[in-house]
Amino acid sequence: MKNNLESKLGTEDNYVDEESAQSLKNEKSNIERLNDKGEKANISIWLDKKSFRISLISTFTALAIVLGYLLAYLPNIELFTLMIFLSGFILGKRDGVIIGLFSSFIFCFFNPFGPSPIPLLMFQLLHYSLTGLLGAISCDYLAKKD
Repeated sequence: MKNNLESKLGTEDNYVDEESAQSLKNEKSNIERLNDKGEKANISIWLDKKSFRISLISTFTALAIVLGYLLAYLPNIELFTLMIFLSGFILGKRDGVIIGLFSSFIFCFFNPFGPSPIPLLMFQLLHYSLTGLLGAISCDYLAKKD
């Protein structure tokens, strides 16, 4: 990957204008970010883009809602909470909480069995946002454990 980026940066044989060279240097610096301990962090360039992050949040929210409605009529089987936990595990704390809030509001307020009463809805919003947060915390814990 490094040689590929260096070849794109330009040599005597392959001239690249300054704007393209600067964008490629920024891309290279995004790839080789270091964490607090000086180790290479596994950060995707795509996660820096707001539009991509918004599409991931909406996709995970929709997936959680669909899995919740899909198994709503089967007793004691649910994938709604698992999907929120996994979204926090994959996307991080902030996005896990956002997905927990959005998906729980839509699932609990527009429920086929009727909307939840307001006090219960507030506790469900709190519970599912904490589920997304705990998914991200468990990912951090597993990363530190390794």
